[in-house]
Amino acid sequence: MRGAVLRRELTAIGLSLLAVFLFGALVFQHVPESGRCLDASGVFGPAGTLARCVLVEAVGIPGAAIVALACLVISLRLFGRMHREGHAPEWGLLFAGVVALLPIAIGLTLGGEPTDNPSTGLWGSFVAHYLRKGLGPAGAWIVFLLCTSVLTVATLRWNPIRMIVGPGRPRGEHGAGETTASSVTLAEPRPEPSPQSHFPEMSGDGRMYVISLLKPSSSRA
Repeated sequence: MRGAVLRRELTAIGLSLLAVFLFGALVFQHVPESGRCLDASGVFGPAGTLARCVLVEAVGIPGAAIVALACLVISLRLFGRMHREGHAPEWGLLFAGVVALLPIAIGLTLGGEPTDNPSTGLWGSFVAHYLRKGLGPAGAWIVFLLCTSVLTVATLRWNPIRMIVGPGRPRGEHGAGETTASSVTLAEPRPEPSPQSHFPEMSGDGRMYVISLLKPSSSRA
């Protein structure tokens, strides 16, 4: 048990420091004019500039910021700063989906041109370009909304399409005048108590004599 706690604490510490490193690299490190990341020097050194170049080239500046934010949020959850609820979202899958979908949304908004844009990165511009080329602008946005809905349902247990179509009708609710077999309940007759139950303290012969007196005369005849 102590080993699991130790691993959780070390993981939380590592993710929190990584979040600080990535945020600092995005803010303070700048790409040199020569275009080589390793030629830069700054507060976080060549490693910070390299991390910034890789993230920005891949998923753009917004996606890189989401990666740093994901490290911070997951570390806070491991530290116990965020309460674990019964339907708590799966943070890792949620942030991975946001990092993948956000550059695509920006690329579709910018027209889906296959350019080296720091807002979309190679991933966003590539996917947005071929979605618009194969499905058109409307089809590309429909696919994006489908992927977004799948992500929110799988992680947040929330369906954004419900905001448009409204809440569904509860099951088992019937309109006025409707009758179903499941709504009809038949009352079962209660069993009649036997005459013996009225005389629990009497002996067998005395009890049978009293029962014979209580029976109708026609039955004795």
